[in-house]
Order: sequence, then C-alpha cells, then structure tokens
Amino acid sequence: MPSARTVFLTKPTHKLGDSVILATLFAEALKLEPDLQLFCLGGETLTWANPLLNGQVQVINDHAQLPKRLDTLIHFRAPTLESVRLAKASRTALFITEDRGLLKGFATRRVRRNLPRTTHQVNIWGEYFRLAFPNFPNITEYLDYRPLVKSTPETSSSVVINTHTSGSNRPPSAHVFSEIIEICRAHGLGIKLLSGRGCNVAESLQKNHPAAQIIRPSGIQQLADLLASAALVITPDTGPAHLAAALRVPVIDLYCKALLPSERWTPLAPKVALIRPDRGCPSCLARNRCHHGKYPDDTCTESFDLDQISTVIRDILAK
Repeated sequence: MPSARTVFLTKPTHKLGDSVILATLFAEALKLEPDLQLFCLGGETLTWANPLLNGQVQVINDHAQLPKRLDTLIHFRAPTLESVRLAKASRTALFITEDRGLLKGFATRRVRRNLPRTTHQVNIWGEYFRLAFPNFPNITEYLDYRPLVKSTPETSSSVVINTHTSGSNRPPSAHVFSEIIEICRAHGLGIKLLSGRGCNVAESLQKNHPAAQIIRPSGIQQLADLLASAALVITPDTGPAHLAAALRVPVIDLYCKALLPSERWTPLAPKVALIRPDRGCPSCLARNRCHHGKYPDDTCTESFDLDQISTVIRDILAK
C-alpha cells in the first residue's frame, strides 16, 4: 500500500459535532504518520482546532487549492461523480469510499455498509481511516479541546442549558426545560441559557425565570469558553454536547429519540450521562432517524423523568 503522505477528506457537511469527531480522527492519524499533509473542505471548528493538530490540517474552500497529486482520497458515504473525477484527475493511489452506489467500482478500498448500531460514529468514520493507516486505533474519547480555551476557575457554580438544536434532532419541551431550571436552582446552580439562531425558547423561559442569563455566542471560541467555564452542560443531542464532551465538562445529553439507538451519536467521554424519554412518538418507529415534521407528536419531548435528571445532577456535582 502506498504511504498516505497527502490525504484529502471530503464530506457533505462540517457541522460542529462532525468537526469534533474529525479532529479526533486527524489527531490519531498524525500519531501514526507525523509528516502527513491533511486537507479537508470547509469547517470553522476544524480551523479553530488546528493548533491541537500542529497546524497540519489545511482547511480549503475548493478543489483548486489541492496539490496536483493525492496519495489518498477519503470520501465519506457512497462515491459521487465529482469524487471519482477528482480521484482520477489527482492520480489518487488510494480512493476510499462506502461500499454502495453505481460508482463504487472506481474505489480502491470500500467500507462496508450497515455497521453495528452500537458502533459510535467516530469509529464508523474510523473504518475509512483504518483502510489508509496501519494500526489505526479504536477511539474511546474525543481529542481534548481544553488547551483551546481561556483559563477557567477551578470551581464553577453555573450550569449551561442549551435550548436549541438543528436538523432532525429534537429538544425537550419548554415545560421540561423549565422544570430542569428549577432543579438546577435547588442544587445552587446559576443558570445560563444557550440560545441558537431563530430559537425563542430561551426568551420564553426567562420570563418565568428572570435570574436566568441568555447567551448567544458570536462564534466557536466564545461558545467553547462558555461551556468550559460551566460545572455542567445540559443539552439536547446536538453540536454543543460533543464540544462540551471534548472540553471534558460533565454533560447531560437529553436524547429525545426514545426508540432509536443512541450509541452511535451520544457524546464520547467518561463524564456523559444519557437520559432518554419514557415514551416515543410514531416517528421513532418509522426509520432510523427522527421525522418529527411528518409525525408532529410531542410525546418524547414531554416524557423525561425529572427525578432521574435531579439524581444525575446531584451525583455529578458530588464528584
């Protein structure tokens, strides 16, 4: 197998959680081959995390910024016409993609589909890296992001509650968030509500809890500084959950998908508590992802066990 000295990764999106995963994989690849040249399309978080990778990941905007020849091209998911053309134009020695689609025959190595649902996404993507790098390890936790944030007090008395999510994920209802705020206050925690663009849940919560502080970070650095300074982060299963886990902050992941596997996307760190609702809506039975737009049922968002949440908060704060 040719030495993978120049590697380009292409993936349809670079969301916050995806970037935390990819940076972890890059770090492991660089341990195996310290002189690698890594290229990746887009991604504010990857650019921000590059100091952890010794600046060896070149985040680019288009293919024109790539070297004329690639040793390895990794294309997540099924091969596309664009990825096949790029592999041929750059005389790629090792073209790795998923084992499906009409163009899969152009790949040099292929990752099989339908890996076990208990496999975490970082290790699913690790299968692609394993075909390029000998002895690529199984990942047990994310790359440590703490060197990227400002120094924080050794003790904190605040909790960050993220009220916003995106894509197919669902947040708990405003009623559940309100009860969680009361539980946190009973444990002596100050409340910081993390609000996202186009989300007004935090504003409605603040009307009933005036002491709560609403924060809308202007960028990844401000978000990371906020999460790192908290004693606890409570959030739906979305990007800030993975970033908090990478910052080694205790996380309560409120996973609304009651009947879908959680092992694949839950934040990967020792200080993560996954809490699921007691009941799910028909969307959980429809496919392997949440389709709440098709099934507008709020059963899962309302049926969290508040006593369980209180117990987990108490146990986290006691450690």
